[in-house]
Amino acid sequence: MADFDWKTWRSDVKRKIDLRALIGQVLPLTNSEPGDGLCPLHQERTPSFKVWQDHYHCYGCEAHGDVFSWLETAAGGVYSPARALEEAARVSGVALPRGSSQTQPQTPTQPTPPQDDGSPLPLRQPPVWIPDFVEQAHQALMRGESAAAQQAWGYLEARGLASVAQLLKFGVADASVKVSQMGAKLEALRGRLIVPNLLSQKPVFFKARYLADDSVDLKRSGIMKYDGPSGQMPAPFHADALARASARGFVLLTEGELDAASVIAACGPDFPVLGLPGGRIPSGWDKRIAEAGLRVFVMMDADEAGERHALNIKTSLEALGVRVSVLPPTGHNDINSALIALGGDGLERLLEELRFEVDSRAISNWSYIRSTFFDEIDARFHRPHRSYTTGLASLDAALDSGFAEGLHILGGITSGGKTSLSLRIAIQNAAAGRSVLYASFEQSRYELWARIASRLTHVSQGAIKRGAFVHPNGSSEPVSDLLRASGRWEGVEQVSRHLRILEGGDALSRNTGAWSIEALRQTAELMANTNGAPPLVIVDYLQRVPGPPDVRLNDPRERISYVAGALQVRLARKLGCPVLALSSVSRASYRLAECDIEGRLAAFKEAGELEYTAYTAMLLYGVPLDQHEGLGFGKRRFAGATLETPVAMDLVKNREGSRGRFVAAWQPRGDLWREIGIWNEGELPKTMASVQK
Repeated sequence: MADFDWKTWRSDVKRKIDLRALIGQVLPLTNSEPGDGLCPLHQERTPSFKVWQDHYHCYGCEAHGDVFSWLETAAGGVYSPARALEEAARVSGVALPRGSSQTQPQTPTQPTPPQDDGSPLPLRQPPVWIPDFVEQAHQALMRGESAAAQQAWGYLEARGLASVAQLLKFGVADASVKVSQMGAKLEALRGRLIVPNLLSQKPVFFKARYLADDSVDLKRSGIMKYDGPSGQMPAPFHADALARASARGFVLLTEGELDAASVIAACGPDFPVLGLPGGRIPSGWDKRIAEAGLRVFVMMDADEAGERHALNIKTSLEALGVRVSVLPPTGHNDINSALIALGGDGLERLLEELRFEVDSRAISNWSYIRSTFFDEIDARFHRPHRSYTTGLASLDAALDSGFAEGLHILGGITSGGKTSLSLRIAIQNAAAGRSVLYASFEQSRYELWARIASRLTHVSQGAIKRGAFVHPNGSSEPVSDLLRASGRWEGVEQVSRHLRILEGGDALSRNTGAWSIEALRQTAELMANTNGAPPLVIVDYLQRVPGPPDVRLNDPRERISYVAGALQVRLARKLGCPVLALSSVSRASYRLAECDIEGRLAAFKEAGELEYTAYTAMLLYGVPLDQHEGLGFGKRRFAGATLETPVAMDLVKNREGSRGRFVAAWQPRGDLWREIGIWNEGELPKTMASVQK
């Protein structure tokens, strides 16, 4: 092979291979010429790695090379020099003469493992000197005698990681570390912090972090922030935690070693956390995680790259049947930043809250109460019109300044405090830690939580609805400030941890697919499986629950009967959960002035089921002639040429205030109204003057 022209062969290979396509198989690249991506040779958040057709260059760590150097690096598959030539020949289609690869210099390696995941050639294993190097570096750090060790301790203390240095076998490559097998590699690692990957408590890999002050520009200096051995990373950081994670039922995946170390510093050595350098799962470990049968939480850095890593991990693990949840941002750049800012106890509480927040979206309104609820309150505060008055002082007072957003019925309604009582039941159970599923087919989630918040904090429900508290002098302030300062808001959050309120579609709107009996059953089953006990299910109202989309039920009574049976069989019996269904009943609807409150409510039945949707319901009907005189009216009373007649304004339903029956003088011709009295239950109508006496 002495006559073989290696220079020409290598040029032919480089001309045949598009390096952008080759690197793009393992590293996502944007653009086309050059391709941009995150450098695989050092950790970074902003892409500085560029790939052309025949070469690559990183403007962060200054790495530079062609297809051959790529194939020999940790990024390209970790082929030995000889294997790299064979792979280059295979990809390019430029034949390599038999035996020619053996004339190239060889790098001693361990025996190669079997091919993994369809790789064309075996991957090179990490060097055999790693355990000796890691142990010496650890002892050097523990002695703390050298300037490098003292600098490493200073770095660890500043990052909140000093407490786990011994546990995780952190080290420093000072002058006392001597491993003859490393050659020049050892000198390149001098002074760096050594963060090892342990598997069965034995070092199998490591990252060496450059310890520099902020004044050093690593990019300009051509210094790699992270360095380490060549070869395939056999295991993630803190890999042994996976075997112990079954006791907790989940495992947390973080971006990088120091984030995982931060979790361990905050939550203890037994916390099931794995660090994924570069946000990527080492080869084969996705299957190990899937085989463990654990719930997986993912928390990457709070940047675009972190979001991309989280999505890739979620996609790959879910393809293997793993239940994966990406935790929301911590409010800090990364987990270590959160540890520095919050301390160990603070980070532990934050991680617990974030994990609960992910699950709470399915089983409670805790996340909604902590964030969206206040946004909705403030949105109401900034409305140009918060309420619309009737111009009648007593009625406006009963309506808490007038009609607010929503449907108000004038005619009649079935109201006896059923929703109020059901909310009391829901609050009592949720406060005791028992799950409650409240399916509302009448009011919105915001409205019901406003009622709960008012009940627990004593802040006016009407003010919460409008988002503003109006002082006697006419000034106003956001109700959210009052709620936070009430001293009772913690009780609202505690209830929200165990109460989920659903806004259901209904039979009247024909939205039969929304929160049907089957949808309620599935939600209740999810809550039961998550909490280990079935929830209390409250349905408000029975008459508005939609029937099944595949069954024709023309008669409302037939539909209501079906719904009641389904609630009994498919929820109460099948899941073993209590179901409280609110219902209205039919009443007489004539001679309202002579009826008690229950009789007067029957009037709304003549208008269908609209009263269920109303915020307020008011009946208008004439005052009997034999009671006119007591109100200052004769049988006929004229004001000028205009006839006035007394009319009862019967506020029989009022979600946000008290009920009341008021009497007004109505002048039909001028369409004028004036307030003249009140009408208490069991009494005759009275004028305002007589009431004031």
